[in-house]
Amino acid sequence: MYKDKDNQRDTGKDKRRFKRYRRKSNFQVEVCGKSFKAETVDYSADGVRAQLEDSPPINVGDVVDLNISQPDISSHGKVVWSQKNEVGTLVGISRMGLISGSLQDFSLSDIVLGLQRSGKTGLLHIISKPVHKSTYIENGVMIFARSNVPTDRLSNYLLSEGKITQDQFAKAMDVVSMTGKRQGTVLVELGYVEPEYLVNAVRASVERIIESLFSVRDGEFLFKEGFLPTKELIKLRLSAANLIYRGIKAMQDADYVSSLCPVSDIEVGFSPNPLDLFQDVELTFGDKELLKIVEGTIKVGDLVAASGTSELETQKSICALLGIRLLEISEDAGPREAISAESVLEEAPEVSAREIVAEIERMYINHESLGYYGVLGISENAKSQDIKRSYYNAARKFHPDRHFNLEGDIKEKLNSVFTYVTIAYSTLISPDQRREYDEMPKDARGESSESNEILAERRFREGLSELKNNNFAEASRLFGAAAYMDASQSKYHYFSGVSLSGQGKHREAERAISRALKADPFNAAYLVEAGHIFLAMGLPLRARGNFQKAIKIEPLNRRAQEGMDKVLAQTQVQE
Repeated sequence: MYKDKDNQRDTGKDKRRFKRYRRKSNFQVEVCGKSFKAETVDYSADGVRAQLEDSPPINVGDVVDLNISQPDISSHGKVVWSQKNEVGTLVGISRMGLISGSLQDFSLSDIVLGLQRSGKTGLLHIISKPVHKSTYIENGVMIFARSNVPTDRLSNYLLSEGKITQDQFAKAMDVVSMTGKRQGTVLVELGYVEPEYLVNAVRASVERIIESLFSVRDGEFLFKEGFLPTKELIKLRLSAANLIYRGIKAMQDADYVSSLCPVSDIEVGFSPNPLDLFQDVELTFGDKELLKIVEGTIKVGDLVAASGTSELETQKSICALLGIRLLEISEDAGPREAISAESVLEEAPEVSAREIVAEIERMYINHESLGYYGVLGISENAKSQDIKRSYYNAARKFHPDRHFNLEGDIKEKLNSVFTYVTIAYSTLISPDQRREYDEMPKDARGESSESNEILAERRFREGLSELKNNNFAEASRLFGAAAYMDASQSKYHYFSGVSLSGQGKHREAERAISRALKADPFNAAYLVEAGHIFLAMGLPLRARGNFQKAIKIEPLNRRAQEGMDKVLAQTQVQE
């Protein structure tokens, strides 16, 4: 598989999930019972990069003791790489044991995003005595939260929303104390709330607990990795970016907001990382307008002045956008790639869960044989703006955070696809790396030596064989792969629709047939198939329009006539 020369990256997962903070701090590192002077270069929740004086006997795999006062890190660590230099030895040390620290040294939003992107499972505790709140995280996704603050309880949320009375609350608490049952269970059993509403209320209550964490000024965090005690929990799946964004926007302490916001002469700009640009987050209209002011980089003071809202509200918006990493602080004065707000804010087309899973499966099967150009859907003569545009479209579609509801094998496949797409972009956007890639034989790249058109036709014929045997699921996968590799062929979309319809997936089938009709609008067979799909969806009037068009083109089309008869029968029943 192709690797870029400078960074030696392949399609494996990027290990740097947690944000690094630059800070120089002198400390002692102990290796094999001996102590050596060291200085931090940067640190993260799961590691430290440090410069060691002289050349101590240190090797990859050695376990060392870290005793750092600022940031407060006292733990064991494993040396994962080392490099000699003119000062001594530069080392990368992976922290061992629990992920923990002070909220003075780490941003909670960075911890939450780091846990999400590393796919960890466990309990994240936030402790600011006497407050103790815990967030349940499963494979990187937040699914529940608890709090020891009385006002965070579900019953208080229901009271504030007027869903239960004080008398009902008191009676429910009596039953809870006698039986040991959970509040929600008792409230439903007593008939005070409907089961369906309870789920929504639990979600709102949990979201409020998590959002409140971002207002904690002083405290500690501790992540205990391992199996979750999820028995009797209502298991939710919550967007990390959304909760971070809303939590920071909800902060009320003006002094705290001001202390978090970069000073006025600091420059900010869009993150170049697609993981940050295309998350699942619902921005306010005002913040979308604020982002449109950002061109390249802009000073915080200029952004505040141009925002049109109060300084406090704009500072909260800037902090929230930095918190979810959509914006980042520009740490150098060099040229920065221009990213337009329009390209970031463009909405991804809505697709069903089944459609995105099918698309991920198709891409996963084909991505390596397609190669870098094929996976982005561009020609080998594509210009840089075409490469960027195609990459953004692909990143928007296959961004892991947008599909955090996916689980298991399909989530792993999505991560593989997204990583490959990102590496394809970073290679092709660099003139030197692109030249090196272009000079490689296709088999060395991992690509098929056959063109996309030939591969697509092969998948199509394989699909026809499966369709003849009524293997609709396999046929739709093959037709979908053919349509992906060569979207110009209307027949691929048409037969994809036919096989999807055979599985009862009428909405997805209708979309596939629509793509076929867009390429060949006067094809009677396509019109008839669309008509019968509309009938199956209970839309006789739309079906009739398609049958009438087909009959104009082919007056003796028997299937179109049969469709008209069914339309008449359906409309009579409805009348």
